[in-house]
Amino acid sequence: MSSIVEICNMGLVLIGDQTITALTDSNDRATVASTFYEPTRDAVLRAHPWGFAKTRVALAMAAGTPNSNKYSYHFTLPTSPKCLRVLEVEEDYPGQIPYSVEARKLLCNDSSISILYVAQVTDSGLFDALFTDALAARLAMAFAMALTKQKTLIELAAKVYEMKINEARTMDGLESTPKEIYNDTLLRGR
Repeated sequence: MSSIVEICNMGLVLIGDQTITALTDSNDRATVASTFYEPTRDAVLRAHPWGFAKTRVALAMAAGTPNSNKYSYHFTLPTSPKCLRVLEVEEDYPGQIPYSVEARKLLCNDSSISILYVAQVTDSGLFDALFTDALAARLAMAFAMALTKQKTLIELAAKVYEMKINEARTMDGLESTPKEIYNDTLLRGR
């Protein structure tokens, strides 16, 4: 379980820089770390359906009607914890409910809906260890751009991030039953 400062320090060490003691330190490294940490964390969370960040919730219908010819209902996406990515609209039967996410609303033609989504996890103590490694590597990319501007270092950090995110995705994906794919069109064509 790494703290935010420890995760940022992992990123700084990856680019060969000195560590910080707090995001409020009065140096460029701390300023860059505090600027990039939250948006980078959210980007890495959004990039994969991480098991530790998945959340289920029934949505509340939004007031009024959606500005859509295709959908009859709209629902406000969760704000606590904030929805970073809708993974699926849950249903009681095989198939798929058509939906669209627009302007922090989920539009569909069902009058009640539950979703599975990637939540904004702000407590770094809840992060999976491999997610933490991937986040530190993604931060290293940002830190290399902001602090060193060395193209080779930025490219190296990008390669490390790609390796770490792939490893984390693979391991995270192995922790659940594979999803069944329903496609009546393909089955009828056989």
